[in-house]
Amino acid sequence: MNVTILVVTHNRVEYTKKTIERLLSDADDFDLYIWDNASVDETPEYLKDVVKDPRIVEVVLSKQNVGQTGAMNYVWGKTKAELVGKLDNDCLVTPGWTRMFAQAHEDIERLGAVACWHFPPGLFVEETAKKHNKIQS
Repeated sequence: MNVTILVVTHNRVEYTKKTIERLLSDADDFDLYIWDNASVDETPEYLKDVVKDPRIVEVVLSKQNVGQTGAMNYVWGKTKAELVGKLDNDCLVTPGWTRMFAQAHEDIERLGAVACWHFPPGLFVEETAKKHNKIQS
């Protein structure tokens, strides 16, 4: 299965470095797009000199913050991949994660999207999430 990954950045250069370094340390095969949403810190400079890796298709240094949707729409318009994933610049993936998600999409016919996010302690209320059917297995 062909996989394209989009990393969306906005400031937080140290997080961006960790996210991209971890992602590129994986031996999995994927196409990588990196989209910067008009960062005003050192992120654009870092991305201009990001490690050369054949999986990096394009680095976009947007002049305006188009948000997550603008970046995703751009990549969907470019890629021919069967599976498209997105990471924010504060995600550290585990080795082999692209294979795992690709396999899940092949194995589970009704699987449309897989997402995760982190809530700091005190912000996530499990009873509320269950009440609104936000937790599924």
